Amino acid sequence: MLQLCSSDACAKIIDGKLVAKQIREEIAVEIAKMKDAIGVVPGLAGILVGSRKDSQTYVRNKKKACEAVGIKSYEVNLPEDSSEDEVLKHIATFNSDPSVHGILVQLPLPHVSFQQFSLGQCLCITYSLILNFGPYQLNW
Repeated sequence: MLQLCSSDACAKIIDGKLVAKQIREEIAVEIAKMKDAIGVVPGLAGILVGSRKDSQTYVRNKKKACEAVGIKSYEVNLPEDSSEDEVLKHIATFNSDPSVHGILVQLPLPHVSFQQFSLGQCLCITYSLILNFGPYQLNW
């Protein structure tokens, strides 16, 4: 680690890959503790609408990251012309699944109407689930 200082401030140059690896290892340990303590493995669901390459890459990387630390991952790929109701149906299905603790709806969505109030209202419920995995709080 290299430290750069001036008279007003000090900055450290860190090894980002090393820090990320340490964080992944810590998360894997916490997930294993959670599984042993209460028998629950966190689950993350991803919903991808359309076939944007950058979005596919992002969701694929989240899935790999989940697998690397012991988080279950679920994925739904919908065609670009999917209706808002279809997307909301999948969100509701994941919301009612006790093995899913967070939902990632990959943005941008192909249709402007998706970004309206009903999708946001539905995701507010999920947001609290992402932050709290129930009786065993993960310190991420």
